[in-house]
Amino acid sequence: MRPTLKDFKKKALSNPVIKEEYKRLAPSYERRRQLLKIRKEAELVQDKKD
Repeated sequence: MRPTLKDFKKKALSNPVIKEEYKRLAPSYERRRQLLKIRKEAELVQDKKD
């Protein structure tokens, strides 16, 4: 069985250097999630329409 993303993240975050960088980047990713949510609510997303 292949490892899951959850398993990979748990293993990666057991490394203190990776964990610190993950924490440092978290605010940036949260802002991106918020921006995507706002764009979607405003129907400003780029959907592929065939």
